[in-house]
Order: sequence, then structure tokens, then C-alpha cells
Amino acid sequence: MSIGNRAFFVLDYTVTGGVERVTASLISLFNKNELIFQHLISLNASNEKPAIVYPDNLIVTVLFKNAKGDISPALSRVLIEKKITTLIFQGDNMTTALQVQRAAANAGCKAILHYHGSP
Repeated sequence: MSIGNRAFFVLDYTVTGGVERVTASLISLFNKNELIFQHLISLNASNEKPAIVYPDNLIVTVLFKNAKGDISPALSRVLIEKKITTLIFQGDNMTTALQVQRAAANAGCKAILHYHGSP
């Protein structure tokens, strides 16, 4: 099964946290197994550079400097512009997860949502 042009979505790719570390590791593992991820979409960027090393091939898109309100219109635009067909998001905020799901649906993109911390 092909999952097309793939992207991960994180809240802030510049911080050093478990989600960011797992995301970088998963992208590297997928790429190593020829399931290439070229895009990383970050809601915010609180630091100038990421604290975690991501694969060199990634195109990073930051939606906002400081996000407020519904993020789904901005995320939908990016998904459409970048022609993303599959988006993976592991988060712990249900409001954000629902907005990611809405954005993906509006863009005709498959969303794979995982509640961070859930076994």
C-alpha cells in the first residue's frame, strides 16, 4: 500500500522532547526502509534551530510563530500546497488533534493520529 507524499506534524520541532525525538527517529527509520518522508510541518518554532537532529532531506514548514485559535485553515493550505497525501501526528492535545484531522480532511489527506503517551 502506498501512502504517497508523506509528512509528520509536530507542535514545535525546535524543542527537545519525547515527541520530537520519536518523530526524528521514525522519519530516519522510515527513510532507511525506503518509505521516504520529505516533509516536517511544525505548528510553532520557539527556537532558531532544532535541538534534535532531523534527517537532512526534510523540508520543514513552520505554520506560526505563536499559534492562536484554529490551526486547520493554515494547515490545510500547507497540505494542499505541498501535495501531502499522508500526515502523521502524535500529540496529547485533543483540540489540536481534532483540528489536524479537520485540516487533513479538507485537504483530501489521510491523517494518522496517535495519542502521545497511549500504549
